[in-house]
Amino acid sequence: MTAAVQAARSLEAHTTILTLPLDHRWLREPDDLEYLISRLADLPHIKGIALGAAKNPLAAKGTVTALRHLITSLERVALIRTDLAGLDAYAHGALFASIGMQTAMRHVRQPGSVPPPLPKGSNVTTMVLHPQLMGYFKADKLRDLYGRVPAPLCHCSVCRGRSLVRFDHNHSDQEEANRHNIATWLPWADDLQRTTAGSDRRSVWEQLCHDAREAHQQLREEISDPGALEVPRWLNEWAGGPD
Repeated sequence: MTAAVQAARSLEAHTTILTLPLDHRWLREPDDLEYLISRLADLPHIKGIALGAAKNPLAAKGTVTALRHLITSLERVALIRTDLAGLDAYAHGALFASIGMQTAMRHVRQPGSVPPPLPKGSNVTTMVLHPQLMGYFKADKLRDLYGRVPAPLCHCSVCRGRSLVRFDHNHSDQEEANRHNIATWLPWADDLQRTTAGSDRRSVWEQLCHDAREAHQQLREEISDPGALEVPRWLNEWAGGPD
């Protein structure tokens, strides 16, 4: 990381983005985080942070708060190759965010690491962004979740009132699910962009996440299986809860 920062200093700041793939463990220890901030604080270039982990980089306790601290401590910073965490970063002052279309593009992975297993009998994994729950679900897991209750209809520009559980693990459905996912989060991004940066933008984002947290509770009651749908740690924090 130090070598990359030093190399960036020889390049024009207004035409260069320094991409920094960072292991999520940088967010785990306060001393490591402060060292990282100190190395980047006076760099005038745009700093594109891409977090790496085997699964969700924000799954560990304290990482959501730490990422927000990193974003708010730096000038000209962006969160790239991410999921909805990019919108949280943007709400808290990031210049921009880049949300990956597929799971492999929503965080970086260590070279040589083993990718997650594919669904049985398929060579692709279809991930579907649930508009009310603000979470990505495997297509088969989403069908199982609604096995005993009516499946929701989605009214995004791709689905146009069709069932959210229609997707399966094949290339055609994966492609359509990717378009649905973009059509789902894009209005949230538009709302944030149209809102004044600062406390107003943060409030809009927190309300979206609060509504999603409430939707989790409502669905748990409908399916009568509280253990089937836990509120993700990151969503709870985005909604104003403790990390």
